[in-house]
Amino acid sequence: MHQTAIIVIAHQLHDTGMPAGIEAFIVIIGTALTCVTTYEIVRRIACLRPLFGLRAVPRTVLRTEQHQPV
Repeated sequence: MHQTAIIVIAHQLHDTGMPAGIEAFIVIIGTALTCVTTYEIVRRIACLRPLFGLRAVPRTVLRTEQHQPV
């Protein structure tokens, strides 16, 4: 996800005429925000979790189910 965010943000800033330092700052902050936002969305949607390398079922759910008396 971070590579896509970097490319999209940098492409949008390409011809703005901003100094390189400001562009770099915007790309870094924009990429970090995009990654955090994407993670927070993906971790809540079970069908997307495996596509982003997360367990299909969070560990807390697995632990809770293992300690339930039957």
